[in-house]
Amino acid sequence: MNTLANHGYINRHGRDLEMYDVAHRQEEVFGINPNDIVGVTQALIKLGLEHEIRDNKTYYDLGSLFNHEDGVDVDVTLFTVDNFFEENAPPSADLFQDFVELCQDEGSDKCTLQHLVNYQIARMAHSCANNPHVFDKRSGRDWATGRTNSILFNLVLQSHPLETFSLGATVDLSDLESFAIGNRLPENFVTSYERGFQVSLSDPDVTATAQAIIPQLCDALATVCPSAPQCV
Repeated sequence: MNTLANHGYINRHGRDLEMYDVAHRQEEVFGINPNDIVGVTQALIKLGLEHEIRDNKTYYDLGSLFNHEDGVDVDVTLFTVDNFFEENAPPSADLFQDFVELCQDEGSDKCTLQHLVNYQIARMAHSCANNPHVFDKRSGRDWATGRTNSILFNLVLQSHPLETFSLGATVDLSDLESFAIGNRLPENFVTSYERGFQVSLSDPDVTATAQAIIPQLCDALATVCPSAPQCV
């Protein structure tokens, strides 16, 4: 979202965003089915995302997505520290470097979607040990599903064509750093509109990958954070 704003696909100031316009901009740039984006936004609204309805259209501000007081749980993300430690913190280059080192520690010459899952579990373990409010606003199942969608999203943040959608799919570190830390499109990025690419959460390979990730997160939650609401 910040990347879209920085490049002018949505309002650069990030305010008064119309839900369906944002969804179609996500489709244009990243190739994500707009119905998926609308569904995620509606889920966030149910969790407390501050919004306004005018002329049967839903508007919200980008800042509200990261405002803990609105009830949207942004804790235990991949590359941003929990609000408990720093309110509305920017993406952390240190956390990104921790992810790179995790890939290297596991003896891999590349980072894959499975490495992102492993790092998400490590981030969860740290938060559960140090943040007493980490799961105040969300059940374990909701958290695991939301984090899975975010992990999957990293595969479309690639400047090169996506060859496979699986746990073994390679994550381009340079591209990921541009998006996750710099909130910028890589110089060689080609929009999905230009390359005719689209992906949906309902696609069979995406669904199968998600079904492989969620149990990993749920099992880890039960192990490292047994006091938190669990997946049911």
